[in-house]
Amino acid sequence: MKLQGFGLALALGLMSAVPAMAGLIGSPVNLSTAATGGVTISAWGSSSSANGSATVGSGVEFSFCLGPNGNYCDGSGMLGFIDLSDSAVSFNFGGSTFGATGAFVLELSGFNTTITSVTLDSGSLGTGSFVLTSSDADSMTFTGTTNGGGFNAIGGRVITFDVDTSSTPEPSSVLLSLIGVLGLGFAVRRFRSTACSR
Repeated sequence: MKLQGFGLALALGLMSAVPAMAGLIGSPVNLSTAATGGVTISAWGSSSSANGSATVGSGVEFSFCLGPNGNYCDGSGMLGFIDLSDSAVSFNFGGSTFGATGAFVLELSGFNTTITSVTLDSGSLGTGSFVLTSSDADSMTFTGTTNGGGFNAIGGRVITFDVDTSSTPEPSSVLLSLIGVLGLGFAVRRFRSTACSR
């Protein structure tokens, strides 16, 4: 009867050792930006940096303005929004930098979940390119490059990348499983010693 109790404890321990839900929701994230050539990057509507920190949730996490001039998307320039979900990052662009040539870099980092892969799902800019340039366990870096004519997303462009993350067992689940296995081992040992003494 005691063996059945320990078997039940083991089964419950193993069932509770389900990996934690992996995904980006609830994770902290930092945005770092850079621009070269005639392209500038700033916060939308101001000359301050577009760099910042957020927590991944519903809605847009970051916004920024690309432009060849200093009006910060108040009339011209290309506005960008970064929206992260549990398994994707979407870049929403609108407007144009007209003839500005150069490049810009957006690095998303500081995630508290492990990123295993990032792949383009859909979308492109009207003029210019925007691609994933690198990713590792807690960051993703994207680069936009002009093709000689500036960036163009007039009418709106959405570029979405799928993000795969790995799941890891929660420490309490692992501990409970270990206790169940130890309990089962103790029960088997005790059962054998009782059976041998009969």
